[in-house]
Amino acid sequence: MNRKEYNQEYDVFETPDKLWKGIEEKLDAPKKRRRIGWWISSIGVAAAAIFVSLLVYNQQGQETRKELQSPLMAKASSNEKTTEAKSVSFKNKTKETAVNQKKEKEQKFKNIQSALAPQMQTTVSKQQNVTYTWNNSAGNTISVSGLVASGDVSYNLAPASVQYLSNSTTTNYSEGFSGTFNSTIPFPTVPNGLAANRNEVRQGYAPDPFYNEDITHGSTYDEIVENKFIHTKDEAQSTFSIDVDGASYSDVRGMIQRGVLPNSNAVRIEELINYFPYNYTEPNGDHPFAFHSEVIDCPWNSEHQLMKIGIKGESIEKESLPPNNLVFLMDVSGSMTSPQKLGLIKKGFNLLVQEMREEDRVAICVYAGAAGLVLEPTSGANKDKIMDAINQLEAGGSTAGGQGIELAYATAQKFFNAEGNNRVILATDGDFNVGIYDDDALVKLIERKRESGIALTVLGVGHDNFQSSKMEKLANNGNGNFSYIDNILEAKKVLVTEMGATLKTIAKDVKLQLDFNPEKVESYRLIGYENRILANEDFDNDAVDAGELGAGHTVTAIYEIIPTKTSSANGDIDVIKDVNNNLDGNDTNYDEDEMAVLKFRYKQPKGSTSKLITTSITDGTSATSTDMHFITAVVEFGLLLRNSEFKGTANFERILKNARLGLGRDPYGYRSEFIQIVQKTQRLRNAD
Repeated sequence: MNRKEYNQEYDVFETPDKLWKGIEEKLDAPKKRRRIGWWISSIGVAAAAIFVSLLVYNQQGQETRKELQSPLMAKASSNEKTTEAKSVSFKNKTKETAVNQKKEKEQKFKNIQSALAPQMQTTVSKQQNVTYTWNNSAGNTISVSGLVASGDVSYNLAPASVQYLSNSTTTNYSEGFSGTFNSTIPFPTVPNGLAANRNEVRQGYAPDPFYNEDITHGSTYDEIVENKFIHTKDEAQSTFSIDVDGASYSDVRGMIQRGVLPNSNAVRIEELINYFPYNYTEPNGDHPFAFHSEVIDCPWNSEHQLMKIGIKGESIEKESLPPNNLVFLMDVSGSMTSPQKLGLIKKGFNLLVQEMREEDRVAICVYAGAAGLVLEPTSGANKDKIMDAINQLEAGGSTAGGQGIELAYATAQKFFNAEGNNRVILATDGDFNVGIYDDDALVKLIERKRESGIALTVLGVGHDNFQSSKMEKLANNGNGNFSYIDNILEAKKVLVTEMGATLKTIAKDVKLQLDFNPEKVESYRLIGYENRILANEDFDNDAVDAGELGAGHTVTAIYEIIPTKTSSANGDIDVIKDVNNNLDGNDTNYDEDEMAVLKFRYKQPKGSTSKLITTSITDGTSATSTDMHFITAVVEFGLLLRNSEFKGTANFERILKNARLGLGRDPYGYRSEFIQIVQKTQRLRNAD
């Protein structure tokens, strides 16, 4: 109702404004309430409609989902049942496999015990510390504790004690070693040892464990049978090849410095002697050699004498050396990981690179599971490039030594310098285990390669699993030399100080033959050189290989002599008697004062026909020279280390006395170090 309608309804002419405003509010209140109620009702109805719609939709959705899920759920249920069945089957199969593996391991372990049982008394059970007792090649009964035998046929000798039961002494070895039996072939009978060499699981070959092996570090050495005294009337001639190697001394020195007395078969006395340079005069004649001889009374047997034969090769200054075509052949297999192996070799080669000249060439080959060329021949002027290639090398993998040798020789041949020094320098621990690795096969390979005019230098490293005999054979048959690098100072000695002698050959196939005068010499014995003895008829045979002499090298040989009419000739000395008396075949005429006639054959480095030099060694002893004092100390030390049957009265006190008398001029400290080594050996012996 509006204002006009109100006036008419109530017959009012005009309602005042203020009054109308109040009346209007009263009139509109019910309308507003109705409108509010209507909106509330409308909202309620809409909400109810929506709710009902949702209920209907939800019901329809559930029915639809059930229709869709029904086949999927059925399939999932089926899969769950199948999976559960498979799981049960897998668990049963896994359990069965584990049982079979356990039985297999136990059987392998029984095989080990069975193989070792004939040679050892063992207290052993699976996965526990054990003690093995056996007789070694020297006849000592030895017990080793600390071996952990596990079912997977591996062994691990932790830092352990080795007890010599024969004299109740014990030596502790701090390094230990470990390895794995070759379970892929029948276990061999073990004649002298404990377990397969730790890297010998290869191609069906399991050698006799610990055969002539230094148990302190797993290195193997060929057995040395010492030369015996020979009656001059039965055999007046003695023939041998020179040996300039010094590897045995540095190897033995390393053992002693580690507190270990060396295996007697590691002690090659000629290499102990020839490790040291001697003050022999330089040659001044037509031949690149000078000869020196000396006869003195024998320190360890007063009725005997010592005869020294010394040879000095012509020295050549580094600047005058011919151009070098060198191939560094570096073993980067897993066994070379130690810093004292690849790490040391890298440092040593870097020292040599620093000495290279612009006209020199260096290539780098490596081998592990396979061989590869790391650096093409590079001028010595590019030292940084060469050293970068060396320093980037890392170790890992197996050892394909034969393949590496083939590649290195091929590289050297490709860049062969007809006017230069062509040489492969092999650096390795000798543990070849892939491809050609048998000693005889490797020697045949090297013999073929030496005909190319390429020489071989072998650098041995490492004191665990060091294969000394293999490396010596390679060097001997490769017209080269063999050194053992046990520290950076030794690397400097071989590759820097004696670089000319190491790299430059001035004579090859060098042989010596002595004709002893039976009127002066009852019997004689060559000390050392056991693996360099030649048949007398081979002296004149140019087809027979012999040793090489490097620039500036000194070579020394010592004979122990029993003078004629000396009673000890028929005493306790073991003397060989030759049933085939060769005296009638020896037509040498001796002067009255001649003890022996020395004959010397050699070839020029590129020659094929030998030259002969002859000189005399006269009777009578003289004042002992400084060098001879030192040489006798080294020989006597070697006899003690070998526990030689010919050691007589050898003792440390006299060794030290003669070493000090023979100290002389010692610019590099080699002789002073020898005295320290003797003193440490004496302490080790006293501790035993």
